[in-house]
Amino acid sequence: MGVFGDNIRDIRVQKGLSQQQVAEHIGTSLTQVWRWEAGQTAPSIDNAALLARFYNVSLDRLCGLHAPPDLDLEGLDGAQIEALQAVVAAFKR
Repeated sequence: MGVFGDNIRDIRVQKGLSQQQVAEHIGTSLTQVWRWEAGQTAPSIDNAALLARFYNVSLDRLCGLHAPPDLDLEGLDGAQIEALQAVVAAFKR
């Protein structure tokens, strides 16, 4: 399985959602969600954006480009995440 598939599955499970609920919310089939999570196919950028909005995470997080796993960003809005990213970037300088 790829990073993207693992990430969307893990986030879905953490949020207590079924694949069917995800499919219905973003307007696709259960089979399609299963294929994404299994790494058989990748969603279009439009569907990836719908997933990110539905899960309330960034596309970076879905693609595995997010903060280290020990930094829990769940529940933060976009502005708060950007502020944290700015702080981390300042420490890297």
